[in-house]
Amino acid sequence: MERKYQFKTADTVPIAPETLKDQNETAVYWLSAAGVLINTRGTIILVDPCLVYTPGNPPINETGDELLVVPPISVEDLPKVDAVLYTHADCDHLGGDTLKALADKFPDLQFHGTLYTCFGKALPGTKPMAEYDIPKERCIQHRIGDTFFVGDVRITLTPADHSWHLDPDAALGDSYDPVSFTFGDCCGFRIETADGIIWTPGDTRLLSDHFRMRDVDLSFFDAGNDGWHFGNDGIVRLFNRLPGTHFIYYHGGTVYAPEKAAFNGDPTKLTERLHGPERLHVLAPGEKYVLTRTASK
Repeated sequence: MERKYQFKTADTVPIAPETLKDQNETAVYWLSAAGVLINTRGTIILVDPCLVYTPGNPPINETGDELLVVPPISVEDLPKVDAVLYTHADCDHLGGDTLKALADKFPDLQFHGTLYTCFGKALPGTKPMAEYDIPKERCIQHRIGDTFFVGDVRITLTPADHSWHLDPDAALGDSYDPVSFTFGDCCGFRIETADGIIWTPGDTRLLSDHFRMRDVDLSFFDAGNDGWHFGNDGIVRLFNRLPGTHFIYYHGGTVYAPEKAAFNGDPTKLTERLHGPERLHVLAPGEKYVLTRTASK
């Protein structure tokens, strides 16, 4: 069968466990898909990790998709994790196999998200934390705008609009249920460290609130063009309105799904439209990025 073209990221750079020890910097790693690992002076935070997959030719991830590249580290190799943040309960963000593996390995680990992400009703393509039998006291729910701390790291939930279940054309089959998914069920995370501010926006349309993130030093961006993500046009608008912010591409380029626009954002099509394109970073999964203050001075 002929393979259709889609953007593919560079091959994975494995993360050596010994590099995740205490250090005098904040290092950021894309974990493939929508996953992020932040090691800020020894505090390790994961965002939307999907690290479990079945080896093979091709390898298959825990949502059943063919992987173009594999995650750069396994749950087994993580030396510690201080918190896990979930932007929403879609299965390509809240990977159940990874969640259970993390919960088993680190018995005191807490998992953070919105009320829906913690305890909501499972919808097609989603399964909140509680559906995986994670003890209630380990699922920490927050509202948009809430702030909490992981050690010295200050984290605030930012608004996101990814309510694709409200769209009968986007919902799966006959499962459309407009009363079960509302604005506020998805979020992003503003993560303030000693070395600068990181923003993981989650899956979202571009919102007016996002233009207020002018003191963010590093943002991740999703160029999926399905109407429920930033998309190319949204990224260009945001990028050019946040002149001090650096951006790392994520969400796409790691699974073979040429018919799914959400996984096919192509960052190579953006550079000619960007002011300061050197601020755009297309990294391999596992490639280290050292955070510096470029906007929050």
